[in-house]
Amino acid sequence: MVKRVMLVICLIIISTSICFADEEKFGECFYSDIRAYINNQYIESWNINNKIYIDIEDLDLYGFEVRWNKELKEYSAVFNNHVEYSNFMLRKKAQPLLMNLEDNWYIKWIKSTDPVFCATASPHGDRVEDIPTNEGTIIIEFGKPIDVKYINKKYIPIFYGNIDVSSKFDYKFDDGKNLLEITLNNRDFIQDYNYDSHYEPRIDVMFLDGIRSDDGEILTTPLRFSTDIKEKLDNENIIKEKYVGDCFKTDIKAVINNCDADVYRFDNKNLICMERVGSQIWDGKNRTMKVEINNEKDLYLYGLSKPIYNGRYKDWILEAPEMVRSESEESNDLVYISNKEGSVKIKFAKNVLPECINSNYIKLYHGSSEQSEKFKYIYNEQENTLTLELNDTSRDFITPLGYLFDNNKVEGMDNMEGRNYDIYILEGLRTKEGEKLPVSLRLTSGIIWEMQEQ
Repeated sequence: MVKRVMLVICLIIISTSICFADEEKFGECFYSDIRAYINNQYIESWNINNKIYIDIEDLDLYGFEVRWNKELKEYSAVFNNHVEYSNFMLRKKAQPLLMNLEDNWYIKWIKSTDPVFCATASPHGDRVEDIPTNEGTIIIEFGKPIDVKYINKKYIPIFYGNIDVSSKFDYKFDDGKNLLEITLNNRDFIQDYNYDSHYEPRIDVMFLDGIRSDDGEILTTPLRFSTDIKEKLDNENIIKEKYVGDCFKTDIKAVINNCDADVYRFDNKNLICMERVGSQIWDGKNRTMKVEINNEKDLYLYGLSKPIYNGRYKDWILEAPEMVRSESEESNDLVYISNKEGSVKIKFAKNVLPECINSNYIKLYHGSSEQSEKFKYIYNEQENTLTLELNDTSRDFITPLGYLFDNNKVEGMDNMEGRNYDIYILEGLRTKEGEKLPVSLRLTSGIIWEMQEQ
């Protein structure tokens, strides 16, 4: 029996040696005070032979689709911006927890926050967020008992920009008082993630849809709490450079955006030289190395949503203002739009949850300016019909005004004004049965109203 055990141990040692036989020491690996960024987002890095190296598997958090081919022993990483897209959509749907506003539905979920996230007004009267500052601790008081299994990083993630930094924080929940205390567990976070030293790092605490109370009520609209973290660093203890181990060259290969890269092993991590990701920019004053990757897909709702024309998406939208795709004389695509006086009506093909009928999931824009607050949302639950009714046509709020010339229905109409609105129905919209809209949809409608006397 002992001989068999010794034989197994020997075989393990031999096989281990074979696995790493073609790995040779490449250099010594150091942690240093040099900070690395991809598209202005901090990424953990190591200094090897005076070059910056990063873990290839971390690239998944920075908008790359990272795949591993076991048979070929090869990584492939292609930048498709999926992280920024996902967080962009989440931020669009999440309602800010502006605690100084009255009669907000989320008060029954979030009773108070410390510090207080509130709203103020611009010189033009537009509502803007007044971001508070904390010293590393955030306290959230819930307005109702929350099921403790939802008090975690999965349902209450924390983001810095587009990067999930929940691991940098500890969660402590007092279910008797319905108090959640979130505390920064590593002060180095402030130095590492503070890309612009002129500003304190800003984080977003997200309360995701799907969180349940003890009585089974579901949070249907995501909520967002934003705050800055005040810098409180002991500069004398910042590590300038520290040896952490040796790095070995492997026979693993990688293809990063169609460029070949060698892979090196350190502490069970597969490292690549950061210069293989994109052009590097060295900032000697702040000791930062930056890589910026141009993204062809702009993150605008217009480009990310699917247009509803020629009767598409009937499984979700049964009836909507007509929007027909055709061609101009120059063979360029055009979309012809119907004009409706004062309102837009949408009939859903499914039983949409009434809690989703709001400006978090259904937004109205004119160009890049959101105009959702200028509309009433009137929902007939029995008929699954939503009427979006324009209730503010004053010149102070809708400028510049002009005539609509999308089709002949507007031309020649006396004493009428109007404009086009893009209506976005965002992915994640729920039905009463729990089904979620898988993609964001877009339709454009012209709205006309009587001209106001000057």
